[in-house]
Amino acid sequence: MDSLPPLAGHKELRRRLADAVRRGRVPPALLLYGPPGVGKERLALWLAQQLLCDAPAEEPCGACWACRQVPRLQHPDVHWYFPLSRPEATGDRLEARLEEARANELERFRRQPYYVPVHDRPVAHYLAAMQMLRRRATQPPARGRWTIVVLGDAEFLAPQEATTEAANALLKLLEEPPAHTRLVLTARHPEALLPTIRSRLVAVRVPPWPEAEVERFLREAVGWPPDRARAGAARSGGAPGIALRLAAADEPISHGQLRGQARAWLAAAVLEESVPRWAAALAMPPGMNRDSLAVAFDAFLVWVRDLLVLRLDPTAPLLDPEAREAWLDLLRRRPLPPLAWARAAEIIAEARRQLTRNVYPPLLVAVTLDALHRALRAS
Repeated sequence: MDSLPPLAGHKELRRRLADAVRRGRVPPALLLYGPPGVGKERLALWLAQQLLCDAPAEEPCGACWACRQVPRLQHPDVHWYFPLSRPEATGDRLEARLEEARANELERFRRQPYYVPVHDRPVAHYLAAMQMLRRRATQPPARGRWTIVVLGDAEFLAPQEATTEAANALLKLLEEPPAHTRLVLTARHPEALLPTIRSRLVAVRVPPWPEAEVERFLREAVGWPPDRARAGAARSGGAPGIALRLAAADEPISHGQLRGQARAWLAAAVLEESVPRWAAALAMPPGMNRDSLAVAFDAFLVWVRDLLVLRLDPTAPLLDPEAREAWLDLLRRRPLPPLAWARAAEIIAEARRQLTRNVYPPLLVAVTLDALHRALRAS
């Protein structure tokens, strides 16, 4: 395959966006926000295809030159940027190395259906990349009606509060966008963007998928056997990208190891003693990088959400039904109120967001487990 797989899901949102294209009402700067893994960047590229299509309807025609080139990531007027690890370079060479790294990732997206990037070092949008983005955004379109820039995971513009150069470079473009340019940003956590950037974007929420739709996608599009697709959908939280990430063959740590790590964290958080919490944080497998840690946090959040649901209704359906008996047993031993588990979910979600910053993972886990313990104990 030398192009992205067809877009799936979000039919109603696609209908609304197609209607905006038809009426000429697509804003100069759009923010697609929602949970990780629901397809925000793929939807942004679909919108680029719709904007450039010769005969757009509710879907791009799929036959014109633009409709063939956008999914191949080769249209000269569509520029897709995403966070990258910093190359070993400085000055002018940094921009060249970032462009090289971006080109390599684009090739992987072209060649590998449902490619899941894995990073073993912190990622960000760097000033050099944003300067290149601004130059491309201000150039007149080469073939189509628009120059379109897609900026994925825009919260990585400022991975540390004190480092806002890249975000400020983008802000200059947002303050006076060229008439021929359309910018589409995506974010999991729009509140992590600078307020001055947020205020210049029209925000559109991209919701999770229904579980049955995730299961059908994993079965029919990805080719998973029915049992695997059913289990993957149940654990995805409505995000097919999470299901794919959990099952990625090139994940440095197995899915089972990550789930075991998250289960150890949960067990340590409910104990009275502090030593097990620090031990659980320091015992992370050596291959656990930030992407692996994010997957473990996602599993942790699924389980805390299930504990909250069970506390409200012991018969309710769960995101991870295989863990039902274990969680019922935990709730019998620790009958904490629902508010405690709701607070725990907030703490884990915040820890998950902190992974976008330059944090030391074992310390983040230790601090998170300590905050969880205090929240659960206070209840």
